[in-house]
Amino acid sequence: MQEQYMNLAVDHTAFDIDQQVKMLYLAAQRGGRGKRWWQVFRRETPPLLDLVSAERKVQVRVRRYAGLRNVPLRQIRGSEGRQGDFDADFRPHGRGTATRWLSVARAWHLGLTLPAVELILLGDNYYVRDGHHRISVAAAHQQVAIEARITVWEIEGPSAIAGAQKTMPVLSCAAESSNSTAVCGNAA
Repeated sequence: MQEQYMNLAVDHTAFDIDQQVKMLYLAAQRGGRGKRWWQVFRRETPPLLDLVSAERKVQVRVRRYAGLRNVPLRQIRGSEGRQGDFDADFRPHGRGTATRWLSVARAWHLGLTLPAVELILLGDNYYVRDGHHRISVAAAHQQVAIEARITVWEIEGPSAIAGAQKTMPVLSCAAESSNSTAVCGNAA
């Protein structure tokens, strides 16, 4: 008899997590809709940058792997091909993102370790190569930073992209072990 109650408690917890995840998704999506409406009203374009467009404006000299770092979410400003699925705050657009988003959010709620996202650093902006949904879920949970594998694209000559630099900064990050936040910045 006691075993039956234990099974009910486990099922109830799983149900609660699924409901929390669905509510979080709807809240994230609604927030994005309101922002998009306001941008249309003010005739602004969504600021999620397109890596392909940015790459066309510069000559990439070197592409090099820079390692694993914690990157502040506010510095992730673009995407490699998925800018239509998320707004600049990585809120999901449309129904095409829902299944994957809910799956990632459920794993986050269960405390499962998610793989690092893959980012490209071009100028001062990070572009997402892989991990859009993980970033979106992190943003919905008001996480400050996310673990990422960084590839730096160094450019030649003057840049036509906002924030791009001829010489790339050396990044240093110090993660706090007590929570998921990190402090990152340019090394002096």
